[in-house]
Amino acid sequence: MERRTATRVAIISDLHLGGPDPSMISRPERLARFLAALPGRALPDERLRLVIAGDFVDFLAIAPWRAFTADPREAVAKLEATAKDERFAPIFDGLGRLLAGGTEVDLLIGNHDLELALPPVRDALLARLGTSPERFRFHTSGSALRIGGLLVEHGNRYDGANANDWEDLRAIASALSRFETPSHHLDASPGSRLVEHVVNPLKARYPFVDLLKPQGELTALLLFAFEPSLERHVERIACILRGARLRGSDRRSTRHARSQIEEHDDELAAVFGASYVELRAPHHHVPVHEWFDFAVQRDRHGLAERLERGERIPARQLRAIRLALQRLLLDDRSAAPDGPIGHQGAEAARILAASDGAIDTVVMGHTHLARHVGPPDRARYVNTGTWADVVRVPAAAMHDDDALEAFLAELHADRRPAFPATWAEVRIEADGRVAQARLETWC
Repeated sequence: MERRTATRVAIISDLHLGGPDPSMISRPERLARFLAALPGRALPDERLRLVIAGDFVDFLAIAPWRAFTADPREAVAKLEATAKDERFAPIFDGLGRLLAGGTEVDLLIGNHDLELALPPVRDALLARLGTSPERFRFHTSGSALRIGGLLVEHGNRYDGANANDWEDLRAIASALSRFETPSHHLDASPGSRLVEHVVNPLKARYPFVDLLKPQGELTALLLFAFEPSLERHVERIACILRGARLRGSDRRSTRHARSQIEEHDDELAAVFGASYVELRAPHHHVPVHEWFDFAVQRDRHGLAERLERGERIPARQLRAIRLALQRLLLDDRSAAPDGPIGHQGAEAARILAASDGAIDTVVMGHTHLARHVGPPDRARYVNTGTWADVVRVPAAAMHDDDALEAFLAELHADRRPAFPATWAEVRIEADGRVAQARLETWC
């Protein structure tokens, strides 16, 4: 048998398994087929390695909703329910077969699956896959994964609203590894708190709402455009997103998340007024018990109510929705692999320059926007995109009100357009050099 000297690395990210129908990943069978076909992509001189680069199981989407499921027993129950679900079980089965066949698997933590850093949850996943930590490796310290000249990370580190609290997560995992009761409290990211308290309660009316990734001020503005009554709670939502001091608590938040809107945006300011100002730089200190004591009520002026009554959407509301969608990069043009690279692409360029040749290619996920920067067969930066569903607004809807209304009606009915799944594939030679790196598509 010819000796294998190179490694073929497949990197997938943002699977978002879990949650009730409609889940974020409406075609899990496509991922199961991909896993079954993966061994066939390795050449005779290559060993195969799969990297899951974060947001594998979406604990945020699984009831009871929590920004972080701190109770390991509850977190294990969420994992086991997902693994037993007939929609997702074939994926876990496929991973188990890959591992049994000799494929090595690495799992990084994203911002929706922090619970996989907890030792009891890791043990439960290893048991479900029928494998050991030597073959299925968890990377839960916050460090990037390096394989020769390849560097992989989830990418939420560069998104202030969704960055992880690694220090407290490590302390909690350390205590649980010794069967101690953790004394640390994990400060969940502002984006995760927004999902728990605002996004998830809106899913009954807007089944697509959790597809608006990543969460931050721009998502909040879009939700204000959908449901104008939410603006009554802008102070609380601003506190969730921007890390206010907790008055009435002996503990102060350590999270002061960078705004998604770093430069003043005249159009957003004109359309959203005081809410725009408050979300970017909240100046109120809301008592801790008031942070989340609001309910997301039905609004007769809300988008869902208007659509259900068959009413036309006012031009001003359509303008606000369109503008927020554009700023969230949800238009068709943003789907192009050579589209805007954002903070993740800029940080990839920094890493490449700072590594002085040690790193050839950087791969990230998180944004759900697939990207390939560099020559066709030798990318310098790849964003894996996602296997979850995506929201992409047709070009006509970005300038025509009738087209936008029709698109919003389709979304409200949860008729999601089909999009290809994407991943990164990299060949690493025996000396660690990246010989091939490219964005790939699976239909």
